[in-house]
Amino acid sequence: MTSVLDYTDEHRFLLADGGLPSNFGGLLEIVRALDDAVHGWRGLLLRAKRLATRVGLSDQPITHRHLRPQSSRPVKDSLVFLMIGRDAADGQMRLTPLLKRFDIRWSRQGSETLFEAMKKVTDQLARGVGAEPFFALDTWPLSQYITVHPLGGCPMADDPQLGVVDDAGKVHGYDGLYVLDGSIVPTALGVNPSKTIAALAERGVERLVGERRTQPPSDEQGA
Repeated sequence: MTSVLDYTDEHRFLLADGGLPSNFGGLLEIVRALDDAVHGWRGLLLRAKRLATRVGLSDQPITHRHLRPQSSRPVKDSLVFLMIGRDAADGQMRLTPLLKRFDIRWSRQGSETLFEAMKKVTDQLARGVGAEPFFALDTWPLSQYITVHPLGGCPMADDPQLGVVDDAGKVHGYDGLYVLDGSIVPTALGVNPSKTIAALAERGVERLVGERRTQPPSDEQGA
């Protein structure tokens, strides 16, 4: 990532160039959904595994290890962009009804305006350089959203009914238990989250150390 186009004010997202090494050619073929990327029994396996995950028979999602395209063409004919936006942040974790497998579901409806803006900008950039646009939001064979910066899961909130931790990462109702990573971020940031996560962790540790210093020693410590 060496440069960024800032569409925050207009569309609530950033667009950065995403350089890929040459050995990622197979992955790009899969995203493009080329006919020769995944075929035969491996294609049937992908569909069966995807279906099993959706109905709750498995909690193991499809990964690159299941794809393994037989051919790998260079990515020199493609310019890859990464889009970092402020979506609705309304994903939900659940246990599937049948076998109580872990599952995460995302709704496209709440973020439709953002996705439409991303698609519009993709088309504009493609026209500017005379290229063929391809907006890979939830394409075959994965047919699911992908993020390289997962956030949430144990979001912070003042109300225990709305979040897992408080503003310092302390788990509601469990004294001495803290969470200090990207899972406590309560919403989409729209930027690379590494500095935000580090700042929250440092703040939480500082608060924790301060609390420990002010606490009276226990009987065991006094002995």
